[in-house]
Amino acid sequence: MPPIWSYDQLKSDVERSIEEFKDKRIAESHAGYVADFEHYRVHVANLLADSDNLRDLSSVVRRYFLDEDKRYALRYLASPFISDDDLKVLADVKLSAASFDSDAEVAERIAKVICASIDPWRFPWFYEDRLPTSDELQIAVVSSTAIIASSRSQTRRRSEAKDFQEQAIALALEDAGLQRVDRRVVRTPAQAPNVGEFCLESALGGHKADLIARLYDGRILAIEAKVSNSEVNSYKRVNHDTLAKVTGWLSQFGTQGVVSAAVLSGVFKVQNLIEAQEAGLSLFWSHDLGQLQEFIRRTR
Repeated sequence: MPPIWSYDQLKSDVERSIEEFKDKRIAESHAGYVADFEHYRVHVANLLADSDNLRDLSSVVRRYFLDEDKRYALRYLASPFISDDDLKVLADVKLSAASFDSDAEVAERIAKVICASIDPWRFPWFYEDRLPTSDELQIAVVSSTAIIASSRSQTRRRSEAKDFQEQAIALALEDAGLQRVDRRVVRTPAQAPNVGEFCLESALGGHKADLIARLYDGRILAIEAKVSNSEVNSYKRVNHDTLAKVTGWLSQFGTQGVVSAAVLSGVFKVQNLIEAQEAGLSLFWSHDLGQLQEFIRRTR
């Protein structure tokens, strides 16, 4: 069976994981944010110039809406910014040139949705029906770009952390003697990787698993890579999202057919992990993947 950790053992690993999280975050480079800022500042400045400082927004909507990068400048005029999904629903539009070609009122509807939420602090002239001063323009461009760059940097940080963790797990599995194979859809045990093999993110039953391996005793090992930056976030990721998958996997493959595991990195609450472990989730840590390797070897 996978290891079951005591409260004190989990507390020790949580403390170590938090310290490593703090060290990485403090040492994190600002290069990505700076690059994002320089990239999106051009789009924000151009959008203001092209739209006559927001007085003729509908005339440039098509050009900015259909370009993924330029669309950030358009959506972030609003506060809070409007997501792609919200904009498509609120303006009743699809993200395609055909939508504009077949509906002459699309641009007006998008502009109307944006204008209804334009930030009065960043764009005071819009509400006062006047031209902006040069200082107001500069403030609007810098502040809007900073919001976009911050959002993009946070998204990239989460994505990179998860990718890094999944690759580290994959390397640990290979080091434990498992062979990497192609991704696949696993509806039955026969469709899972063979004994001594694993694959990256694939569908397992009705849910996706970040990695799927076949242990040496024939059981399926479903691994979730979980990176968290707060206790609240960790509860959602582990106790809510992951345990929902565990319930589905156990229902479909049985307690003797699947081992559900999470490899953790970042900030977690000990009591939440105790509850997750009691619900059937096996816990391992990114800072000690040797424990995962040892478990795999013991299934020979």
